[in-house]
Amino acid sequence: MKTSFVRIPRFIGWLFLAWLQVFPAFAQQVASVPLSDQRMPSDDLVFEDRIVRTDEAYQLSRQGVDLAALNPAESAVWSKQKRSVSKESSIPMNDGDVVEFGGALLSASGMFRFNVRTDEVTAIVHLDKTLHTVLLRRNLLGLMGYKVPEIKWLKNLKVTFESPEQMKDFLDSQIPRATLGAASRWLVSKDEQALSLVLQDVAVTVPESADHYNLAMGVPPQTLTSRTLRSLIIPYALLDLGESVNKFEWTVGRVSNNEILLPHFTRGSFATTLADAKWALNILKTLSINEIRQAVEYAHFPKEVGKLLVEKLAARRNALLQVFSVPATPLAVDTKVADGTVLRNGKLDKEDWAGYASRFAHGDPESPFKDVHWYALAKLQTFVLDNIVARANTELSVFDPNKVRTEFFKDQFKRGLDHFVQTGEFLAFPVGTWFTPVADFGITASRDVVVGNYLGTDNLVQLADSIGWSIQLGGHLGIENLQIAPTAAVRGTVNLSKTWSHLKPLRNLKQVFEEPYKNVVVPLMKWQLTKELNRLHELGDSQDPTVEWSLKDDESPLSKVIGHINNNLGVGESLLYVERINPLLGASASAAAFMGMPVGVKLSGSVDAVEVRRVQIYRKSAKTIQIYDDIGHGRGWSVDVSIENLIPIIRLGWRRQKGDYSVRLHEVDINPEVSENPKLFDKAHAIGQFLQTGSSELLESIQKPHVVEAEYADRSSRFAFLFWRHKKLKSNTYFDIKSRDGLNGRYVSFTDERQSGLNWEALAKDIINYGFQQVAEGVEWAVPVFQNPSQTIGGMGTTTEV
Repeated sequence: MKTSFVRIPRFIGWLFLAWLQVFPAFAQQVASVPLSDQRMPSDDLVFEDRIVRTDEAYQLSRQGVDLAALNPAESAVWSKQKRSVSKESSIPMNDGDVVEFGGALLSASGMFRFNVRTDEVTAIVHLDKTLHTVLLRRNLLGLMGYKVPEIKWLKNLKVTFESPEQMKDFLDSQIPRATLGAASRWLVSKDEQALSLVLQDVAVTVPESADHYNLAMGVPPQTLTSRTLRSLIIPYALLDLGESVNKFEWTVGRVSNNEILLPHFTRGSFATTLADAKWALNILKTLSINEIRQAVEYAHFPKEVGKLLVEKLAARRNALLQVFSVPATPLAVDTKVADGTVLRNGKLDKEDWAGYASRFAHGDPESPFKDVHWYALAKLQTFVLDNIVARANTELSVFDPNKVRTEFFKDQFKRGLDHFVQTGEFLAFPVGTWFTPVADFGITASRDVVVGNYLGTDNLVQLADSIGWSIQLGGHLGIENLQIAPTAAVRGTVNLSKTWSHLKPLRNLKQVFEEPYKNVVVPLMKWQLTKELNRLHELGDSQDPTVEWSLKDDESPLSKVIGHINNNLGVGESLLYVERINPLLGASASAAAFMGMPVGVKLSGSVDAVEVRRVQIYRKSAKTIQIYDDIGHGRGWSVDVSIENLIPIIRLGWRRQKGDYSVRLHEVDINPEVSENPKLFDKAHAIGQFLQTGSSELLESIQKPHVVEAEYADRSSRFAFLFWRHKKLKSNTYFDIKSRDGLNGRYVSFTDERQSGLNWEALAKDIINYGFQQVAEGVEWAVPVFQNPSQTIGGMGTTTEV
């Protein structure tokens, strides 16, 4: 059995993913469903009229029971009975009613909720650019058996206020902040004398004591363990509709690393099993196209919008069933659906809809890969830059082992020639050695386009700029004339490296060539950000009575500084600094021919240790910066075998590593509204000092960090045959988590990962690198010797013809 609380990859950079699982509030809005048996079954499954424990359910699955066929226990949020969609509503409010404003409520980002009162009822009004998706979600969940509180849509509603200030704050502040949209979307008319507003396109709910979760608006922000809640990832992914139906994709669900990735909108950690997902899909496939059409109709979309949405939902339903291999008859889909001049060829040509706050048609679905030629150019740019830097690094080596080795063979040649002249016999050379110090300096400068997870981030596509330096000191002992391995070497070094990186999400691939190349020099960006944070701190110390704290004036000092900070580190961007010390002792041996075949064989092994400090400054949102301060220690060994003929043909490698690491997460509120965030200037000073000195003392004085401490043991192997690759990783990790609120926990993670497939890009790089190597080497040594006409210093990255 393979179990896993979270997946802990091999070292510090990827601990971020585990942290997201432990603290779901920081998690990305993508859930994974493993195609293998990695997670324990849900804890609410019913078998033979009783609820079984998770371990019992697992044993049942081992005995051949299909867990996807088991229903969860009926509860306050689900039952076997399907709830049909209806226009009728029991909420005693209607279009045009007059209500009294009762105060705003805490809401999820993008939604504004507030209390209202009438003579008959106290209700909650909802304003949201995706309001009709919420209504659609409620309708579909009802068809799947979920019990969702009633939500009633109103075309318009008149709201009265107690004072002009209250009404002004409602329009100018509360609506824009909560909905991330202009209040004019919902405002039909304003009567300042009567202190009333007429709002359009709203929904109302009336809380009742029997209500549990309103699953149309999400799940609890915690790790879910029941099938009732875990399975919601299927309808949530199906209806992952933002504001624009034009941007709503025709397909959903993709396979990556033996798991299916599904988008969603909540902060819950689903932990869905394959059986949970298939249970929900078995219900979904029973819904007819008429039921889907009715669910859309009663979500009150405009007619043309609803018509397009029905077709896209049918297509996405088919895609989900296909990606999970659930047998079902696909629904017919018309991708060229049309209706008059508004809906043509599967696309809406109208953006503003009378009576609606949502803009159902803004923009086309954008894919960062729509201009694939830009991706090819970006990769070519990366390749050229990497090779220029590699060529420059060859000039930074103080000692060249090839020169020392050549002198060794020159001396052998001279002695052998003298012996032949004197005796007429060839001289048999014994095993000999040569030694050279190692002192190499290197620079790193790269710009690359990265798809998916990279250095602890998980953007779809991102630009990665990196720069750094390294120094390597030690010694190299060459061993020649061995019978079984004509060339061998022992090398001991200590490596020190420092690297700065900047990661920026991309909207499209062309944007790679719009970013100035000076951004590759990441320390300049770090310096500029530190400078702006210090300027913000100085504003707080200002005694000038003319200093304007309002952000409404774009020319105010505060607005200018905040603008500069946003330019240096936008939402979703990261600055990273990695410092590494790596002592290593390695040995290698190689033969130019193996068992009479014209292929070379290389064998190398090493033992090493590593100490790493990694710092990541991540702009989580416009109001939040997260700082990850990681320190790790590791030790391990590795063995590699390579069979080559001009390029690597077969490569095998084994690696063992163990160690420990710790992570301190500081989450800093940088809300620029001073009235809401009075410690803004102190926080800016603390971040600036951290960037400048690396000390987190000021950060910890403002707020305690979350802390993760862990011990790990990894075993990995890899195999490559030309373009085919196979990798395995087994990892055991024990870690302690301490939240800043005082909650503590000890957890264990067992990971068993496998990855295999074709990698044509890697083979192409091997071939091109061989060509570059031949050009770079230029004139070769032409010194004749009696044996070993072609020698390679195995595993050390240099080749000499002698």
